[in-house]
Amino acid sequence: MIHYLGIALAIAGFSTLAAHAEPVAGNVTGRWTHAQSPYVVTGDLLVPRGERLEIESRVEIVFTGHYKFVVEGALVVDGSKPEYKEEDDHHVVFKASAAATEGWAGIRFLKAGAGCKLKNVVISGGNAQGEAPDNQGGAVYCDHTELEIVNAAFEENRASGAGAAVAVVGGEVDLTNVAFTENSCPGTGGTVFVSGGAVELTNAALSENRGVGLSLEDHATADLTNFALTDQQGEHGWGIWCSASKIDLTNAAVSDNSQGGIKLIDNSRAKLTTTAVSGKNALDSDATSQLTSTLSAISDD
Repeated sequence: MIHYLGIALAIAGFSTLAAHAEPVAGNVTGRWTHAQSPYVVTGDLLVPRGERLEIESRVEIVFTGHYKFVVEGALVVDGSKPEYKEEDDHHVVFKASAAATEGWAGIRFLKAGAGCKLKNVVISGGNAQGEAPDNQGGAVYCDHTELEIVNAAFEENRASGAGAAVAVVGGEVDLTNVAFTENSCPGTGGTVFVSGGAVELTNAALSENRGVGLSLEDHATADLTNFALTDQQGEHGWGIWCSASKIDLTNAAVSDNSQGGIKLIDNSRAKLTTTAVSGKNALDSDATSQLTSTLSAISDD
């Protein structure tokens, strides 16, 4: 029932040992090209307010330490394959160098400008640590920003607070054709975390992450379509944790998570349409929350 459009996890297809490496730090604008790749990050990055950075296909960004990529202006990443190219490895890759044992601090959209997009990207090794909000959003942190993410893979990112891969705080994020694997966050912070914001997940898969898969709080909303959430692991391995929020699932499957399928608390609302929820504690709802279900199945193993 779920269809995915071939997200290539082709990190190995890029080489950080290229003859040319472009060191970058500080303010960044303009356009990053494959000809200048890899871009080796040696300090925090900032796209200033009112400015714009574009990153074209087959660019690799390698972080040599725990540096932030802060976006206050506009960041447009498009790893689409050019029509005149035959290479398969056309994604834009964000990752930490082998020497950066603590990873890097993620892309952080802070009330950023219009038109921000991450398309055809592979993001790994992000690590959100420290005090809030720095401990949220291992790969992507979105604060009151509209962001589009298309054809993306999030792998082996982590956060000590919330959102091992993606954290949305008051923003609006549309994710289409996305995969999340082997990300890790303690407690109920989730692989994807939404607080007071909104997400749409279409053709998405979350599997083999540690902790909650999708965590919602503070009147967040989530619309999930063609969505699979399986094998969330660890002592907080719930598929979905929904607190004082609203979630709609259409043509979705939530199954085989270590602690449970869907948890509804604090006056939450959930709507299931042609959706299957199964496994241990398939649905756990407190007395203040409500569930409506159409052509759906909920079953405990």
